[in-house]
Amino acid sequence: MVVVEPGATAPLTIDVENIGTVADEVEVSVEGVDGEWIAIPVPIVKLKPGEKMAIKVFFKPPRFSESIAGNYPFVAK
Repeated sequence: MVVVEPGATAPLTIDVENIGTVADEVEVSVEGVDGEWIAIPVPIVKLKPGEKMAIKVFFKPPRFSESIAGNYPFVAK
């Protein structure tokens, strides 16, 4: 769960690891919330075998009267 007030920004860290034997590319995306509410500064990373990396996702809902408080289920993949 990520809690964020409209007009503010809240980070989410996603840890990825290449457990394979060859270099691979990983793309992070978020589904279930408005795309304008999400910022992923580095959405695609290349990982060598055994390499780990933390990818930051920022939730930033706008401060508008149309912004409705509540739970917004999302999937980060």
